[in-house]
Order: sequence, then structure tokens, then C-alpha cells
Amino acid sequence: TLKEFGEKNSSQVLERIGALAPRGTTRLGAAIRHATAMLADHRAPHRLLLIISDGKPYDYDWYWTEYAIQDSRHAVMSARLQGIHPFCITVDTDDDEAYLSEVFGTGGYRVVTRPSQLAQALLLAVQRMIGEKG
Repeated sequence: TLKEFGEKNSSQVLERIGALAPRGTTRLGAAIRHATAMLADHRAPHRLLLIISDGKPYDYDWYWTEYAIQDSRHAVMSARLQGIHPFCITVDTDDDEAYLSEVFGTGGYRVVTRPSQLAQALLLAVQRMIGEKG
């Protein structure tokens, strides 16, 4: 968790964000389920789940390809059923967006090709999501 609910923006939060680095695996379904459980306990006018990723759901063992994509898709569907609105921004230079559409649906994701584009993409995503829900 980068920032807890109620935690003020601080240099520690910025340090945690700045320390993020890809580690070769993305167990996306588990991460979405964990964040959904945290958000489900909070009542707010907008429960947005912003997912920042660096590529396809994958791990070195059995969590790869179609299984990982379907696991992630089910986690997204479960979040939506609980009134939580997931949106993914991925830094990905591959041209394969089919998995994103399958997991998040049309309009449920945005691809950026450089990390420097993340701040603008996050701002636009939040504005769009709040506008749709408000």
C-alpha cells in the first residue's frame, strides 16, 4: 500500500511512490482483490481503484497467459459488483492491448509508452471517472 486512507500526502508517501520499480511479475488478480477488500470497507461518493501496471498479468509459476488474464478479469468484475470502479493505466511498449480490453473492458484502461506520461494520465483518468460517477 502506497498511501493509507486518511494518511496525509507527505514526503514519505512520495518516497514510497518514487521507490516503485518493476520486479518481473504482476499477480494482477490478487492485487485487485486486495484493494477491493480495502475499498469495500469505505463509504465514499467515488470508490475508484486506479491500477498502475507495467504489463500483462504474469508470474513464474502457474500464473501466466490465459489463466492470469481470466483471474484478473474476474477480480475486476467482482470489484464492479461491489460498486468499485477499476481503471488501469499501464506503461507498456507492446502493441498487444487485447488482454487489457479483455480484463478491463472498453474504456477501462489507458496505455502510456513512457513513465513520464503517468501523471497526466492519472489526472485525466480521475477526472473522467469522477465525472462519470458524479
